[in-house]
This record gives sequence, structure tokens and C-alpha cells, in this order.
Amino acid sequence: MTAQDQVESPNACKAKILEFGFNSPIVVNDTQKFNDAVHRFKTTVFVVYVDPKDDEKRKEVLEAMCEARRSLPI
Repeated sequence: MTAQDQVESPNACKAKILEFGFNSPIVVNDTQKFNDAVHRFKTTVFVVYVDPKDDEKRKEVLEAMCEARRSLPI
């Protein structure tokens, strides 16, 4: 993206940035804001819920997702 791209179509640039972000494992604490961003920018996501109190399972899921992402890069 260039500065000109950002001036001409800021929403398209935000969508590109979010697409890269959503293609990596992230932890979501505010599901409403997450849903708003996904719908606004028409991004496809895969969501996995892990009980916030289960630190061991969360670590296991994040490691598996990172490994999957490394095996199929963007």
C-alpha cells in the first residue's frame, strides 16, 4: 500500500491490514468489536473459543494455530 492508496481508499487499506492480522492467531477480548470489524471489512475468520480460565488449553490451541499458519503461509 502506498500513501496515495490510503488517501484514495482508506477502508480498502484497513481491510488489507485486518486481513493480514486475521490470518494470524489473535486473542479477542471484546467479541462485539471483533464482529463489527469482521462484518465491516468482509473478512473471513476462523474462531476457536477457549475458556479464559484454562491457560494450558489456550496455550495448546495457540501453538497449534501458529503451527498451522506456518505450514500454510499467506
